[in-house]
Amino acid sequence: MTNRIQRKDFRRPQIIWTGDHKLKTIGKQLEATQLTNRTIGPIASPTRGINEIVGLLGDRGGRVFLTEGEWIFNQNLSTSRDAIHIVSTSPGRTVFKRPLAKASATETMEFTGDDVILDGIRFIDEGNSTATYMISIAGQRCTIKNCVFEDVYGGIKVTGDWCAIKDCTFITATGHAIEFSGTASNGIVSGNMIQSGGGGVHLGDSVSKTGVLHNVFDNASGG
Repeated sequence: MTNRIQRKDFRRPQIIWTGDHKLKTIGKQLEATQLTNRTIGPIASPTRGINEIVGLLGDRGGRVFLTEGEWIFNQNLSTSRDAIHIVSTSPGRTVFKRPLAKASATETMEFTGDDVILDGIRFIDEGNSTATYMISIAGQRCTIKNCVFEDVYGGIKVTGDWCAIKDCTFITATGHAIEFSGTASNGIVSGNMIQSGGGGVHLGDSVSKTGVLHNVFDNASGG
C-alpha cells in the first residue's frame, strides 16, 4: 500500500503526492493541502449556499475555492463587497444553475464592488426565455475568465470601467453573450469562443475605449 509522504521544512509540512494516491484530482489535492497548511484560502462544496460562502469572506472580500458540483440559485446574489474572488478547483464542472421555477428578470449574480474575479464557473439558466443576464458587473477592474455559459438568455453585462472578459465559452444564449453598456470604458473582451447559438458581443453607444480582440465567433454569431 502506498501512502502519502509528508516532509517538514522550516516553515510548514509539505505533501508529496504519489502517483497512485487516492487523492488524484486537482480539487481533492487542493482540499488536502488547505487542511495541511492553510495557505490557499477556504474551499467550499455545494453543502453551503453561495450567499453563505460570500458572507464568509467578510467586508474586505477574499478568495474562495469551489469544488466540483452544482449550486442551485433559488435566490439571486447581489453584493457591493470589493475583492471577491470565486475560483473553481475543477473549471467547467463547478456549476451555478438557476432553476426554471426561479426564472427572473433580475441578474443571477450582481456585483457592484471593485476587483471582483470569477474563474472557471459553468452557468446554466433553465429560465432562459426571460430577458436577463447571468452576471452583472458595475464595479471597476473586475474580471470574468475561463467560464462557460450554457442555456442562458444573456451571459455578462458590464457597466463598470477597466473590466475584462477573457477565455470564456458561450454555447447557447438567446440574447447577447457579452454586453458593455452605459458609460463603461477601458474594457477588454479577449480570447473568448462564441458558438453558433452563443449570442454576440454588444457595445453600447456610450461605451468607450473598449477592445474586442482575438475572439472566435461562429458565422451565425454577432460581433
